[in-house]
Amino acid sequence: CSSDLIWKPFDCPDDGFSVLFPSEPTMRKNDMLIGDSTVEMHSYIALLDHGALFVGFGDLTGNSSASDPVALLQTMKSTSLRIAHSHLLNEKAITLGAYPGLEFEAEIEHMHYFGRYYAVGTTVYQTLVELSPGADYPEKVRFLDSFRVIPRVTK
Repeated sequence: CSSDLIWKPFDCPDDGFSVLFPSEPTMRKNDMLIGDSTVEMHSYIALLDHGALFVGFGDLTGNSSASDPVALLQTMKSTSLRIAHSHLLNEKAITLGAYPGLEFEAEIEHMHYFGRYYAVGTTVYQTLVELSPGADYPEKVRFLDSFRVIPRVTK
């Protein structure tokens, strides 16, 4: 994965996506229980003054949740809300080209979230803007709209 600073594309062919970040993101791996199995998730995070920008990737090959893209999106949303102990404010179905997606807004006492999930075959992506209560980030739509699926390079 590579990037130049200051709202440049961050291309990650290993995980099959490109997105604009205002600064170099850090990458973390963690395991998450999704549906009936544990999935290794990759998180790319760029910190802001009052929050963070986040892209998540998970390959759900072999997970029964991956057989129905709409159900997968709902499972991902429910899992994220449960882990963050947050409550949903609104959601709507969206698409990214031919791929189904889900846009949502959620909050907890100390954080407000704007996010999108996309199901691309057995792969799930999440883009997320996390903000402190009352904080505004005028570039949130720019970040969320910049996400693209690119050919995935497997090693």
